[in-house]
Amino acid sequence: MVNSFRSKMNKAVLLYDVRAFFDNGKIALSADVDRGTLGVWTDTPRLVALMSNKQQLEACSMMSVTTPSWTTKPIEVDGPALPTCSGLLETVKQMSADNDDDILWQANNVVLTIMMTDDLFTKDGSKMYLTAVLRDWSGSCKINIVGDAAMHMFDCGTVQEVRQQQSEGTLKPLNMALNVRGVRRTHDDTHKNYIAQILPWNIEEKPSGTVKMLRDFLPDDPPLTSDGFITAPLSNLDCDVLTGLVVNRGTGGTIGAHRVCAFICGTQKSKLMRVAGNDECRIVVSENVKCLLCPDAMPDQPLAVSLRAYANEMELLDYKLDQEAAIVHISDVSKDSDGTTGTIMCTVDFMVKVPPSQIPNVKEAFLHQSRLTLEPLTTPKRISADYLSPGSIKKARLLKWGVSDAPN
Repeated sequence: MVNSFRSKMNKAVLLYDVRAFFDNGKIALSADVDRGTLGVWTDTPRLVALMSNKQQLEACSMMSVTTPSWTTKPIEVDGPALPTCSGLLETVKQMSADNDDDILWQANNVVLTIMMTDDLFTKDGSKMYLTAVLRDWSGSCKINIVGDAAMHMFDCGTVQEVRQQQSEGTLKPLNMALNVRGVRRTHDDTHKNYIAQILPWNIEEKPSGTVKMLRDFLPDDPPLTSDGFITAPLSNLDCDVLTGLVVNRGTGGTIGAHRVCAFICGTQKSKLMRVAGNDECRIVVSENVKCLLCPDAMPDQPLAVSLRAYANEMELLDYKLDQEAAIVHISDVSKDSDGTTGTIMCTVDFMVKVPPSQIPNVKEAFLHQSRLTLEPLTTPKRISADYLSPGSIKKARLLKWGVSDAPN
C-alpha cells in the first residue's frame, strides 16, 4: 500500500473511510480493513492512465502514509531577486512553467489593495493568508500575501494583535507605497505568486536603469492595464465620464489609473469643513496647491488646484497641508462645471509630509518615476521570453533598493 502511494507522489487519489491526522510535520492516514476499498484513482483525463493500478491498492488494519510533497515548504526571500513589475508577473509564471524551483522576485514602489473578508487566516487558523491586488506603474495583478508580510500589512507584530483589532473593528491595511519581495511557486501544475516580505518605499528612490529596462519586456506599451498606481504631474490629470480618473500621456493618449501619486506644496492655510448629517466625518480642503512636478511657468498648468480629504477627528492633522510639501495619493478628480477656469478638485486618501531638506531629492525621484509611464519608448521592444534569460538584467540584492547598482 505504501509503495503504491510512493509511486504516485504528486498525483490525486480518492480515499474512502480514511482518517487523517498531522504528526511531526507530516500527514498520516489510517483506515480499517473491514471498511472495504481504501482508495480509487480518479478517472480524470490526466489520470485515466492510472486506473490500471486500482487493484494494487490493498486495505490494511492500520497504515501510515507520509509524502514529502505534502509538507509545506517555507518561502525564502533572501538572496538576489528578479526585479519585476505587475505587468511582468504573468510572464514570470508562464515562462517558467517547467521549473519547479521557486523564483524570487522583487517589485518596488507598489501599492497593495487587500480584499478584506472575515476570513484572513488559513483553515486551521494558525497562519494569515491574504488575497490582494498589486498595483504599480505598469498596471495591476492579483497576488497572495503570506507569513509576516500579512501581519505587517496591518502594521501588527503578532497574529493575536490582528485578531484583536479585527474583533474591535479597527483593523486597517497599510495605505502607502511599498517595496515587496515574493516567490513564484509551482505546485501540481499550478503557478502562484506570493508576497512574503514588505518594506516602506524610500521616497528618494529613483528607478534604476534595470527597472527602466522592464518597459522593454512588456507585451504592450506601458501600462499593461488601466488600473495602475501612476506617478504624474497634476497638469496631466483629467476626468473621463466612463473611466473616471485618467492621466494624459500627451501624444500617447490617456490611461486610466486606480491612484495617481503626486508631489505637491500648499500655498495657504488648509480649511476644515463639516459633513452635513455626519458628526464623525470632516473634510480638509487645501486650495491653490502647487505641483512640484510641473515645469515652471508651464502654460497649460491648471490655474488652481484644490485638495479634498475625508477624515475623522484622529486623522485631521494627517491631511492638514498648510504651506508644507507632501506626497499624496489621488483617487478622484473633478473639474469646474463650465471647464473654463482650469480649476480642478483632487480627492486624496493618503498624504505624507516631506521635510524641506528632502524636497530636491524627492522631486528628482518622482520625475524619473513618472517617465516610466508617461514617456514613449525610445528603445526597441524585447521578447518577453528574454526577460527570464540568465544575465538579461541585474538582480536586486536588497529590498531597500531596486538593484545592486541603485540608486542611479
